[in-house]
Amino acid sequence: MRVHETGLFLALIFVIVFIAGMDRQGNFVSAYNRERLLHQFALLGVFAVGEAVVIIAGGIDLSVGSMIGFSSVICALLLSQWGDRLPIGEPYPYGLIAGAIGATLLVGLLVGFFHSFLLTKLSLPPFVATLGTLAALRSGARILSHSNPIPISDDRFRSLGSTWWVTLIVFLAVLVAVGAMLRRTTMGRQLYALGGNEPATRLSGVNVAAVKTLAYCMSAVLAALAGILYTAYLGQGSSESGIGYELNAVAAAVVGGCSL
Repeated sequence: MRVHETGLFLALIFVIVFIAGMDRQGNFVSAYNRERLLHQFALLGVFAVGEAVVIIAGGIDLSVGSMIGFSSVICALLLSQWGDRLPIGEPYPYGLIAGAIGATLLVGLLVGFFHSFLLTKLSLPPFVATLGTLAALRSGARILSHSNPIPISDDRFRSLGSTWWVTLIVFLAVLVAVGAMLRRTTMGRQLYALGGNEPATRLSGVNVAAVKTLAYCMSAVLAALAGILYTAYLGQGSSESGIGYELNAVAAAVVGGCSL
């Protein structure tokens, strides 16, 4: 690890040891608390990985928190509308759950393409473009949900977000897949090159628009995935989900070693 990362790691260890030492009743190190911490860590990690990819490419995505709320509402609406056609009390078929998840991820992909259009065709700065969609997506979520939570009580769907080890597996799968892409593929090296020097990357023959599209699509899709997990975790789709989480995503990416 680099010097500042080593210092940060040692500081975190010190804080954890200090809190554990002050906890006379052992609540901090209890099995329940460890599971809750891992659960929240995994939920944050899913969309922070997408933000990290954008930052590596030299951009920033301020819309991830709103994307979480928007995708939460979309997923809950699809599940509730399709589920209303089932007999009362019948669990959601796995096909219905998969369809709702797939449609929600597709919405995230479309948002990523829209960001790419704003950046590559209209030449808007990433800060301005994603700040605009931050407001637009949050407003869209509130309009679709009428600013009311959309309850989802199906146990099959809720197990995706309410079971800590399932969420952790999803996060680890995302982490391994994105890490392999960044380190072992040509597109991954182009993402690093773009973040280091965009003019030089363009002059070297790299399709900069395609690389930016990949980065922002990954960020939006992973934010949509996080929105699905939060919907399952909370048992409801809410337009208020993810408020301020764009700051958490940026902070997590920077603490993890990404340079702004």
